[in-house]
Amino acid sequence: DERARQRGRRVRLSLSARAWHNVRAARRVVDDVVASGRVVYGISTGFGLFSNVTIDAAQCSQLQVNLVRSHACGVGPVLSVSRARALMLLRINVLAKGYSGVSEGVLRALLALFNSGCVPYVPRQGTVGAGGGPPPGGGGGSTPRGGT
Repeated sequence: DERARQRGRRVRLSLSARAWHNVRAARRVVDDVVASGRVVYGISTGFGLFSNVTIDAAQCSQLQVNLVRSHACGVGPVLSVSRARALMLLRINVLAKGYSGVSEGVLRALLALFNSGCVPYVPRQGTVGAGGGPPPGGGGGSTPRGGT
């Protein structure tokens, strides 16, 4: 990305038809869980100590928003633009594999932000969970929602 920028070009990302198929299939699983009322960790329950708390189907979407917001907390110096873009690239790559259940809209928003050159403000330090989601992951994830 940095070398392309230095040459006056911007790296543009797109996903294959297979990747979009996998993303949609995983999202259907999440939607089916919510519609059926089944209890599934992290979809229709809280997290960690709250894993025994069942979340009403009408609140499942807000649960996910709250999760992203909580993992977007951080402190310290801000990552450079090139590092923040690299983290966005990595997040897009992970979500495009089709295992997360992310909505197509969120992934399209991340792609559009990346391709437009919009980069989130991402603090370097801190995390509130052990799910592999340091603030750089949460910070980039809250951007498509208009998060801060």
